[in-house]
Amino acid sequence: MSNDSVRSEPHSARVLDDTRNHWWNDDFLALIAARTGLDRCARVLDVGCGQGHFTRKIASLVQRPFEIVGVDREPRWVAVAEQRARPFLARTGLEGTLRFVEGAAESLPFESGSFDAVTCQTVLMHLRDPEKALDEFARVLAPGGLILAAEPNNYGALQRLAHRPLGQSLEEALAYAEVFARIIDGKRALGEGDNALGARLPALFARFRDAQYYTSDRTFRMAPPYETDAEQLEIERLRDRVSRGEAGWSRREASRYWVAGGGDPARADEAYERLAKAERDELTAIDRGTYTELTAIVLFIAAART
Repeated sequence: MSNDSVRSEPHSARVLDDTRNHWWNDDFLALIAARTGLDRCARVLDVGCGQGHFTRKIASLVQRPFEIVGVDREPRWVAVAEQRARPFLARTGLEGTLRFVEGAAESLPFESGSFDAVTCQTVLMHLRDPEKALDEFARVLAPGGLILAAEPNNYGALQRLAHRPLGQSLEEALAYAEVFARIIDGKRALGEGDNALGARLPALFARFRDAQYYTSDRTFRMAPPYETDAEQLEIERLRDRVSRGEAGWSRREASRYWVAGGGDPARADEAYERLAKAERDELTAIDRGTYTELTAIVLFIAAART
């Protein structure tokens, strides 16, 4: 793969946007809160909160008056989350406090026993040592506190094979699947996170009591006339990636992961082009009004007690 420009921005700069407002059905989250006891927790820490999308989602589900703290290692996201907190509370009328601070999941800046519950969404998947983070979650919890994590199995994206264009051979579709899988395997092999970590949650949560597991009931829909807010945001994100010649990962990232995942270095450019072409073809079909997709969002939820 050819070298792209060096990026000073974290990966989260490419994935943290308001599409996250559409990741959950509110009534489903309310059911999860009731099943896990999150609705009986008032002091809640949301780790890796980013811009606060999930933090604000859970605010309506916990006991009131609440004290919810979001923590993230990126100061820019802490600032955005803080800016959005006051208008959110004013608009919803929820009784409680919502604040955001800088900090790392593996070294939380809080005293032991400070919270009733710790939550995270798509955070453990990015960590070199998720076990260390879980130990920190347990440390800042009061005895018997709740840990609730939502993590993906991004191999679920290969459901797109069912939506491959008419005329595309199975061999071509499987070649795309190979690129996608080797990149995920390579990231894991380099110790830089696991995009399929959701499937490992039972192993990670074996240290805790009363573990429960669920999966999101949301689907990803893309169908003419593409008029929902969720679809419009996804199209905007897709159009931006295509305009920049990116396909989920930067070329540099994908090249490293492809090779670490066992891919032939000489085929690195070819591999990335498969990803980029799939994105371009999808956008072209959307612009023509002919693209449809309905896939499950493979986002697993684990909840347990310390």
